[in-house]
Amino acid sequence: GFQLRITEDIAGPGGTTRYIRLRAGGTFHRRLSGNIDVSLGLEGGYMKGIGGRDVPLFDRFYIGGNSMRGFDLRGLGPKVVPTAAAPGQTTAIGGRAYYVGRVEIAMRLDGAFDKFGVSPSLFVDAGSVFGAKKSELLPGERLIGNAAKPRVAVGLGLSFNVSAGKLRFNIARPVARQAGDRSQSFSITFGTAF
Repeated sequence: GFQLRITEDIAGPGGTTRYIRLRAGGTFHRRLSGNIDVSLGLEGGYMKGIGGRDVPLFDRFYIGGNSMRGFDLRGLGPKVVPTAAAPGQTTAIGGRAYYVGRVEIAMRLDGAFDKFGVSPSLFVDAGSVFGAKKSELLPGERLIGNAAKPRVAVGLGLSFNVSAGKLRFNIARPVARQAGDRSQSFSITFGTAF
């Protein structure tokens, strides 16, 4: 089956923040043969300030963690290196555009494993967050990781059906990254999402 999503947010009336944000995405699932399933996902978004106003940091796009396995939460995308910063010291400032693509091949196991819905998988996630403005920097600050060039991570997943949903363990490793990106090799998710 497949699923398509389009959302639009407009911030402005009654507040000091004014922007428009558009997000679109879709997922496609198909059984290839026997116990092998393939899932494809693609999503992206763009936002722009209205009336010359800037988009606040907390409203910008951030990916990583569950949205981009292999990278820490807010672990990829535009970051500011402060003046006289210690090595590795950065601040994530989010972007005004992003995209993420996912490909996953999962195998359903028979026998006792089927009772618990045990399903190992291989996956590749690729994406980027970008669109920060250098004009927002203070004197002496540098902007890194602000390119649309994709970051890529590959990994293994193992999911289990439990009474309240699906429990999933992921081990992932970035194979393409940019300056300032922070990786996260292990993650656990709980729910019913892809």
